Parts: sequence; C-alpha cells; structure tokens
Amino acid sequence: MNFNPDPQTEERKRSAVALAKVLLAAKDHPTILRDHLRELLHALLWKTTEAECKSKNHKYETRYQSQDALKFRQKGNLRHEHVYPCEEMINKLLAEPKRAEEIIEPSVGCTVTIAEHLRLHGVAGYGWERYRKAGIVAMDISKNPPTPVDYSN
Repeated sequence: MNFNPDPQTEERKRSAVALAKVLLAAKDHPTILRDHLRELLHALLWKTTEAECKSKNHKYETRYQSQDALKFRQKGNLRHEHVYPCEEMINKLLAEPKRAEEIIEPSVGCTVTIAEHLRLHGVAGYGWERYRKAGIVAMDISKNPPTPVDYSN
C-alpha cells in the first residue's frame, strides 16, 4: 500500500488550528454554549486527523494503520481512531487556549479494526502509549517498506 499525502495537508491543518483559536478566543462569550464549542472543536480535530487523506473514503486512508487493518481491509471492519483522544485534547484546549497550536500539533489518525478500536477504548493513557498497552502494532505506511511506529517517543 502506497501513501501519498494530499498536497494541501499543511494548509488544512493550519486552517483547523486557526479556526480552533478563533473559537477559543470567544469561549467565554455569554451567548456561546459550551456544548456547541466542544462539538466544533471536535469537528476541527477530525479535520486535522483527516488532513493528509485524499479521497472521499479518506478517513480510512491514514498514514498510520494497524497491522490488522492492513491485513483485514473489509468494508465496514475499519475505524478511524484518534491516537490522541479528542475529549482529552478538547479539555486541554479549554484549560489552556493559548497553547492551542502545541496541543493540536500531534493530532493524528490511525486506521484500526473494530476489535482494536473497542480494545483501545478500555486502555488508559495518551497518544501511542495506548496502542502499546493494548498490544496493537501501528505501521507508518509512508515508509517503503512500512515500518512499525516507535512507541518510545
């Protein structure tokens, strides 16, 4: 499997970060509902994890794929997993809005199977640490040949 990121990847990421900053700057406005703010930040985090993908079925064409997702690519068997869970990132953004760029920067998606997705939801941790704890091997398919993600970073 070849991975070629969309040529507008960086523009898409910058746009999502800029919009998140606008939202965060207005977060204390009396007419802005907290639920709406969280929903919009969630949508922007999705945009960052899909930024490299090109096609309409883009959410499963991530740079990072689990070994099982690469083996068992049946329709309906895959999930787009946020390596850095959205809820935790949103909580960090709301607590420290001035650090928005730094908080959003590592946001990345990994395509996994449904079984792996369910396993990850029961694992505590942040980032690739959850994958290590869950025993899931993620591969960087931008490399030729694809190489396992180094979970020590």
